[in-house]
Amino acid sequence: MKILIIEDEPRTRKMLLGMVRMVTEQAEVVAEGDTLPAARAAIAAHRPDVVLLDGHLLDGTGFELLEGLGNIEFQLIM
Repeated sequence: MKILIIEDEPRTRKMLLGMVRMVTEQAEVVAEGDTLPAARAAIAAHRPDVVLLDGHLLDGTGFELLEGLGNIEFQLIM
């Protein structure tokens, strides 16, 4: 399972990464991002199965990201 973490707080991002690793060995964090452009690029490049998405990023919201994606082909945890 490919997981993408989108979170602008480095400490929270590190915590989420640790939690994913503790829960299952079958999951791989394929990328991390902290801005809307980084999130868009990572989703396009990695086609994740699950996205852990922060609701409020430095340059916008998780909702803005979702609105701009069109067809969402991953599970979302926000």
